[in-house]
Amino acid sequence: MLKAFRQSNNLPVTEFAALAGKSRQQIYKDIEKRRLLALSIGARGQRIPDWQLDETRKKLTQMLMEKASGADEWTLYYALSEPSDTLSGKVPVEVVSAGNLEKVLAALLAQLNLHD
Repeated sequence: MLKAFRQSNNLPVTEFAALAGKSRQQIYKDIEKRRLLALSIGARGQRIPDWQLDETRKKLTQMLMEKASGADEWTLYYALSEPSDTLSGKVPVEVVSAGNLEKVLAALLAQLNLHD
């Protein structure tokens, strides 16, 4: 988990806020209201996967967080960022598009043994 947490694509809140054009306070509100997926390990702060700067990937993340509300952030992170058998070995956040959003979400829900 620590290795994943430290990956360059997982940004500190201040850096993500600057790239998103929002205040840190707004980013923290978005995290609290589950509009952004944030990772945390103990007292190391929070990191936000940079794929959420893309609207389609952010929408996929938000939809998955809503449908899998009982899943922890790490389970969701790995489901979104690791190759998926239900997507023929492809990484969900890399293959999602506006045209296949529902299909990718359905594949993720099936992978997590959740049903839409």
